[in-house]
Amino acid sequence: MTRLLERLSLTQKVSIAALSMLGFLAVTIIVVTNHSKREMLITNAQELQRMTLRIQANDLALAFDNFSYQIDADGFLVNVRWTEIPDFESHDLVDQVGVQSGQTNTIFRYDAAQGEFVRLTTNIVRPDGTRAVGTVLGAAGIVHQAIMRGETYAGEALILGTNYLTIYVPVYDAGGALNGVLYAGVQIDTINALLHAELINVLMLAALALALAALIVVFVTRSALRPLGAVNAAMQAIASGQHQTQVPATGLRDEIGAIARNLESFRDQLAAAARARAASEAQDQARNAEQAKQMRVQQRVVDDMSRALQQLSEGDLSAQITNPTHDPFPTEYDALRQAFNGVSDKFSETMQSITNVAEQVSNGSGEITSAASDLASRAETQAATLEQSAAALNELTESVRSSAGVAKNAATASQDNRTIAEEGRQIVADAIAAMQQIEKSADQITRIIAVIDDIAFQTNLLALNAGVEAARTGEAGRGFAVVASEVRGLAQRASDSAREIKSLIVESSHHVETGSSLVSRTGQSLEQILQKAHEVSDQVNMIVVAAVDQASALGEINSGVNQLDQVTQQNAAVAEESNAAAMSLQHQASELMTELEKFKLTGRSATLGTNLRNAPRQQFESSSIPMRKRAAGGGTNPRLMEF
Repeated sequence: MTRLLERLSLTQKVSIAALSMLGFLAVTIIVVTNHSKREMLITNAQELQRMTLRIQANDLALAFDNFSYQIDADGFLVNVRWTEIPDFESHDLVDQVGVQSGQTNTIFRYDAAQGEFVRLTTNIVRPDGTRAVGTVLGAAGIVHQAIMRGETYAGEALILGTNYLTIYVPVYDAGGALNGVLYAGVQIDTINALLHAELINVLMLAALALALAALIVVFVTRSALRPLGAVNAAMQAIASGQHQTQVPATGLRDEIGAIARNLESFRDQLAAAARARAASEAQDQARNAEQAKQMRVQQRVVDDMSRALQQLSEGDLSAQITNPTHDPFPTEYDALRQAFNGVSDKFSETMQSITNVAEQVSNGSGEITSAASDLASRAETQAATLEQSAAALNELTESVRSSAGVAKNAATASQDNRTIAEEGRQIVADAIAAMQQIEKSADQITRIIAVIDDIAFQTNLLALNAGVEAARTGEAGRGFAVVASEVRGLAQRASDSAREIKSLIVESSHHVETGSSLVSRTGQSLEQILQKAHEVSDQVNMIVVAAVDQASALGEINSGVNQLDQVTQQNAAVAEESNAAAMSLQHQASELMTELEKFKLTGRSATLGTNLRNAPRQQFESSSIPMRKRAAGGGTNPRLMEF
């Protein structure tokens, strides 16, 4: 590898280093983005599972009076109580929850005989297309062990050969004994499919950006270093005695331009020396030795300049033309040496300034990454909390709307009861009037019976007198005596019947009086009931008005919270993008400092190498801490199991 690099030009080395840096940067960004996206998808899926369990618990509470639950600060169901879990003939409840949340959900009941939790109702489908009703949780699995300890399990699980991200919540009866489990989950393949689609998009964008960056790097590198190669070629030509060679890049205002201008001045001096040598060569052979010495001096200058330029082209910014005491640099060309050394020092100082700026960028990007990570974490937490609040507010709105409907029905029923009570009061009033008429008729009948009894007494008396008179008349009054006897018997029977009727009438009068009293009391009770019905009807009407107003106000609040939820979700997405951009900037700064380490600067090599090796890595590690904390806090350690 070293020999191969030695054969490459400076342009090729810089291009390869830049392309390698871009490739490493692209791979790093893709890996970090993919990991962050997966963590975010898992966090969102777990929040959706908690919401699914809340929806399921709310529907169960509405359907069963013996079901109750609580929700802790993290949105998990706690203290789930179900006195007796029934058999489910219909699966509409779990299907409706699945439609609302898009996730699978199941209700288990504990079978003490089997020692297993059995699925009573679920929307999980077997590979053959049937529901997984009747299957068991699996006593050997880690979920069963966690539930038996009374713990809520959250993590990955293998259900019917398919990986799921799940949450299992224990259910207790009224005595606190474990009797069931509530479950919610989503297939891992669904999350992986979303992640794969996002990864394809990121790879396409990264490939496009990498290709564009490669073109820019190659173009900029060649444009920047092309004059240095031309200057080196001109130096070689001048060293070979071609004093008419044009020196390129003399119009540039950078260090390469200064070297070219100094080389041009050196060429002119060589040309003048050559002309002077040619003019004096024919006149004085004695000057040959001096000229040869001058040529050696010039050759020495050319060799030193070529060597220094070669070092500079290879990235050694500490290249200097030395002036040792045992072999001093020619005095007449010392200005050229000082000019080259000055250019090298200037270039080294410039690269040192670039290094310092890169370190500052790295430090700043580390702080930006940390702040962006904290912002993203807070935005995700706020978005999850607001989503939970929006879901709870939706449930409350539906509950108030349902209560308003029930209150309206109660008001209608109360009005009907009021109408029926008024009709009953009228019926009781008619009954009281009828009983009073019956009492009057009974009194009249009693008087009539008294008259009949009196008539019977008088008739009996008259019949007795008639019998006495007939006895006095003797045989002639015998027939009349018989008639008188019959009349007397008839009068006696009429008197007995009148007494019996009177007794019955008196008894009936007592019964009628008692019934009249009871009917009167019933009328009074109905009057009180009617009065209370009026009050209840008025209170129910007031409740209906208040419930309608509450439902309207909650609807407006719900709309505002949903809009705020959308804005918060968008802010969380922007925070994630800012975090990714800050991390990308930090990676670029780190790679830039790594590339700068390849340059050898005058008097700073050891310190610069140490800084370049340590500073970017420390900054990157410190900036990565919030991301690791967020990943550890937001996600769960997936635990694969089979049951």
